[in-house]
Amino acid sequence: MNVDNSKGTKSIQLYRIKPSFLHLNVIPFIIIYIYLFYLYSTTPIEPILNNNDTTLIKPNSTIISGGDIISETTNSTSSEIKEDGSEENQVEFNLHIFLLCSTMALHFISYLFNHWSIDYKCFVTMKKVDNIKYATHAKVTPGKHMGIKQLCPISRHLHRPPSSISSSSTSNSNNTGTISAKHLSEKEFKDLQYSIEFQKRKLVYNPDKKQFEKIKFHIPLDSEELLNQVRSYETEEQIELATMKYGLNRFDIPIPTFLALYKEQAMAPFFVFQVFCVLLWCLEEYVFYCLFSLFMLLVFEATVVKSRLSNLNSLRNMSSKPTFPIYVYRLNQWKQINTTGILPGDIVSIGRGANEATSTLPCDMILLSGGCVVNEAMLTGESTPHHKESIKDRKSTKPLDLKNEKIHILYGGTTIVQHTPSEKLLRISKPPDKGCIAYAYKTGFNTNQGRLMRTIWFSSERVTANNKESFLFILFLLTFAIAASAYLFNKGIRENNRSKYKLLLNCIMVITSVVPPELPMELSLAVNNSLISLIKLGIYCTEPFRIPFAGKVDVCCFDKTGTLTTDDLVLQGIANCPKKYLIKDSENIDYEDTTKKEEKEESTSSSSSSSSLSSSSSSFVSNSTETTFVQPSELGDIIQFILAGCHSLVLIDNKLVGDPMEMAGLKSIPFTCKADKITHQKKPITIDVVHRYHFSSELKRMTTICNVVYTSNFQTNAYAFSKGAPEIMKPFYNEKSLPENYDQCFKSYSRQGSRVLSLGYKRLESGLNASQYKSMERNSIESNLEFAGFIIFDCPLKPDSKESIEMLMNSSHRIVMITGDNSLTACHVGKQLSFVQENKQTLILQQKNQKEQEQEDDKKENISSRNNNNNNNNLEGEWISVDESIIIPLEKDNENHLIQLDKKYNLCIGGNSLNLVIGNKVLEKDLYLVKVFARVSPEQKQMILTNFKVNGHYTLMAGDGTNDVGALKQAHVGIAILNKGEFKPPPEINLREIFNQAKQRQMQEQLRRSGDPRAAAELAQKQAADLAKRMQDENEVQMVKLGDASIAAPFTSKSSAVKPITHIIRQGRCTLVTTFQMYKILALNSLITAYGLSVLYLDGVKLGDTQATISGMLIAVCFLFISTSKPLMKLANKRPNPNLFSPYMMCSILLQFALHLSCIIFIVHQSQLRIGTNRPDPDSPFAPNLLNSAVFLMSNAMQVATFAVNYKGHPFMQSLSENKPLLYALSFVWGLGLLLATEIMPPLNSMLELVEFPDSTFRLYMVGAIILDLVGAWFIEKNKASQFIFVENFSNNLTSLNFLFGSEARNYTFLGAHYLFCEHLCGIPHTVERPIKIKISNQ
Repeated sequence: MNVDNSKGTKSIQLYRIKPSFLHLNVIPFIIIYIYLFYLYSTTPIEPILNNNDTTLIKPNSTIISGGDIISETTNSTSSEIKEDGSEENQVEFNLHIFLLCSTMALHFISYLFNHWSIDYKCFVTMKKVDNIKYATHAKVTPGKHMGIKQLCPISRHLHRPPSSISSSSTSNSNNTGTISAKHLSEKEFKDLQYSIEFQKRKLVYNPDKKQFEKIKFHIPLDSEELLNQVRSYETEEQIELATMKYGLNRFDIPIPTFLALYKEQAMAPFFVFQVFCVLLWCLEEYVFYCLFSLFMLLVFEATVVKSRLSNLNSLRNMSSKPTFPIYVYRLNQWKQINTTGILPGDIVSIGRGANEATSTLPCDMILLSGGCVVNEAMLTGESTPHHKESIKDRKSTKPLDLKNEKIHILYGGTTIVQHTPSEKLLRISKPPDKGCIAYAYKTGFNTNQGRLMRTIWFSSERVTANNKESFLFILFLLTFAIAASAYLFNKGIRENNRSKYKLLLNCIMVITSVVPPELPMELSLAVNNSLISLIKLGIYCTEPFRIPFAGKVDVCCFDKTGTLTTDDLVLQGIANCPKKYLIKDSENIDYEDTTKKEEKEESTSSSSSSSSLSSSSSSFVSNSTETTFVQPSELGDIIQFILAGCHSLVLIDNKLVGDPMEMAGLKSIPFTCKADKITHQKKPITIDVVHRYHFSSELKRMTTICNVVYTSNFQTNAYAFSKGAPEIMKPFYNEKSLPENYDQCFKSYSRQGSRVLSLGYKRLESGLNASQYKSMERNSIESNLEFAGFIIFDCPLKPDSKESIEMLMNSSHRIVMITGDNSLTACHVGKQLSFVQENKQTLILQQKNQKEQEQEDDKKENISSRNNNNNNNNLEGEWISVDESIIIPLEKDNENHLIQLDKKYNLCIGGNSLNLVIGNKVLEKDLYLVKVFARVSPEQKQMILTNFKVNGHYTLMAGDGTNDVGALKQAHVGIAILNKGEFKPPPEINLREIFNQAKQRQMQEQLRRSGDPRAAAELAQKQAADLAKRMQDENEVQMVKLGDASIAAPFTSKSSAVKPITHIIRQGRCTLVTTFQMYKILALNSLITAYGLSVLYLDGVKLGDTQATISGMLIAVCFLFISTSKPLMKLANKRPNPNLFSPYMMCSILLQFALHLSCIIFIVHQSQLRIGTNRPDPDSPFAPNLLNSAVFLMSNAMQVATFAVNYKGHPFMQSLSENKPLLYALSFVWGLGLLLATEIMPPLNSMLELVEFPDSTFRLYMVGAIILDLVGAWFIEKNKASQFIFVENFSNNLTSLNFLFGSEARNYTFLGAHYLFCEHLCGIPHTVERPIKIKISNQ
């Protein structure tokens, strides 16, 4: 069945549950049970024998026809007399009993599969149907990384309140309003509403489209309808229907009990497999080893359950938003209800309460009347307050755009810090609490806050590697295990004195050894440690599966303002300011008669705008045209009025907060700002802000309407003050006021990296009230403005930006800037950060002959649509250098055009010309070669990231979490950088120092209490408990909390620095490498185990219980220490190999296994030479002998060599010498092996069930084999480059060719074949760009 295009839901299929006796895992197994019991009761006991060999006839047996043997003994065991006279009880193998037990095991597993696989459960217990009338459940398949499949019961409700439903139509269900279709008439059946709940979101069936859809909230998008016709709920029946449809406004998160959650964990596939493996070893009489393994598994699962419960409780606590009484307009009157009772469609009164809890918005709303200032830090992480305006002030007649017109939207979970009481609406009276009137349109989990919570809850799956590659890797190992198992069975079945029961047991153990039981535990440790490390650095992750992606990133994209540069702007001055606005020309103005003076000023010729200023002004020369630059202190009043009145600052608790650029501008002039009232500090002038047209990323400008009041004579003049991007503002100015060097001036400052805004103003008709000003069209207010100069801000880089960018460039990453700022400014910042090369000129792509069209679009407020909707087939482009000395036409049909340009120039594309490349299939594949994207809208940022991903790049995007939301979500690794200052990580716990301090405090307390030992003991116990709690908090993965994460990105950094981006990449590389090396170590151990359980088993080799326990503890401890490895502070100059299944990995594993195999075969051969024909029986209990002792020592040495050699270390993580716990553990075990091999301490050998070696030659062989195994494995792994040196060097050269020539290099057959071999087959990653010179012919 189809499903609407809602994010997170891929497909929905309908099923009807079958009766229990028709389940596919019931009837077939009952038939098999009956048949096996029949065979068991009618067929004599027959042991399996080999028909090809001579039959061994036991005493008291009778031969019958066909060669069968019937034992006359009645016991289940047969006694065999060995040569030494001892008896051995051997379990007799019976085929029917074995088949019966196997069937029971399969039946049990089939029931477990109902819990493991939704697809299997649907196939076995349900029937797929097409008509929802007959369906009982719906199988919902979510999108990638959006949770797991879920089988949701279908609820049926009538389209009327429960009170009106007849009792005969109500089924015996605990859910109110749940209807049984069979009791309904045809008319009632048509009125049924089918719905399911998936991931805490209700989906409703649409019978016309025959698909499930999200609940459609009735949201009137027409402003007139919202203001004049909406009246909320007028009857109790409507309220009951809405409650039944939408539910309550709360986050209902059930918390299971510890036992219920533990049962769920215990039924997981890997845990069942782990327990199964433990039971297999238990059947081999390894009691202590099995108890140790089982204890380790149970404790690990208990810690997982405890962590899950803690996270669920945290999620529930942060979801339990404060509830308080609130006024809603229902039944034609204002009445108080609890916030949990708010329904979509309610008219609500909201405002700042007595505390933060009562000031929190309970749901998503549209502001109808009044004004608000809200703090959205809980969702976006941005602490800058946002103005919210009512739709009464909205001028556009188009439907309300909930996505882009956020100025009218109030989001649940945000806090109101200031509000203006609302006015009376046409059909709704003023609220009694003097709050703002808002329309609730989404509640509960459907709000923005609910979406963030569902992301945290359902996207927290732990993916540590490519599942497909992991599966192929296990299949690769499985081939060896099957071969070893087949060899074991083939050899063992020919020896009739062998126990067939133990033979089959060992064959199963060989196959299961391919997937080590500790695999999920070790992989979980790697990811959890990365999460813990990131949280300590102030980085929070809501989607942990993205951590390994950070290790594969090759393109790093950055926003500029607030990400690479600081928000603490410095006002440098005003450029190109007309002379009439300078203080020396306006200081003698008589404010008693301002109207006449201003009219006189406006009649002054605009030619003075380009005149030179006093010697205190700095000047810049460009193309022989002089532009002026003055300090704010030299400005006249009209320019200061613009800086003082055109802002969106807010006064909260007597503190002015808002945009840093506006704060810097206001600090430079002698005005005191109190939100909408600004007062001159020396002159009798007051500015009242009447109305604002707020800044938006689409329009790139803002305008305010202000009354300038001269308090000395109470005369008021009305002005429109505007500011915005220079190229955007130019069409709005009076041509007479524009200087001739307008473009030349702002470009010269932009080239120096300054942030430039154009200032303008306009006299309006005075004496009008606020409503009359608000009713004016924005186009008329912003037309025919007077140009007042360019305001120049210095936008300094963040202290660590250059260092961090250089670190990323040196670690084989391509840096791209994607910003809404000016192209020239962005390119200058790129040069400061060195990813835009100084020795190359920069080309900016522009459209030909588009100036007139741009001016017309700007006036129509249609910039974003122009950027996105131009038909690029009819447009021509050209590359123009920054100094406009080079012009190169855009070759839209040349597939190597961007590659050729990238060799000589830095490339930059603006938002108005982006459509010339994106959408062009010839050029867009090489879009990653562009280093700067400027003046792009948020939608275009997302398009750019999508292009990178489609063309095979792993992308990282870092932004400030506001205009970058789409791009941050689109990238593989999206990082929201919250400008909350520098994050100081908590100090690491120094156990020795803490214990010393505790001991000193204990002694002091004991002395103070006159040596009271009980008090001292209590103090010590308390301090130990505090230390344990600190250690637990330090090493426990905590769920991300609201405020720490944002809705913007999977990763959120609480620091304003750029350095956390390198931390995420370092942790990602470390996690990726750790995961791969774990697979490699486990693979070698599995192959060695498979050999030991097959070939060596036939030779009678087995380990003692103590030996197996020690070996298991060694593996567990070493894996624990590997998972705690920390990444290096410096990023490596190459990326790790992203492919698990690669020839390098396979060759390394096979060569090391061959070495280990050779060493152990040699030792086994030497042991067999010394024990002669007195070899142990494979089916006999363990008894210490020379063969077992030698194999145990050799196996431990191989395990140590496997860990030590395959530990990756530099350049991605700590080296083995730096990972002290692992180094000490491996050194101790390897040294202990040498100590045991030399037999220096015989009692120690006896304790470990080792026999004395027969001669010194054998001891020498043992020591030599242990040393050779370690040194040889090290040589194979560390010197693998000698085998692939030509491939690696060739790959490096081809990488450079790829960066320099792009697809051109791939056109050459020879290079293309080797490029494919090196990167995709051999898995050798790209390294740093190293340009080379090579002459290639077309042949």
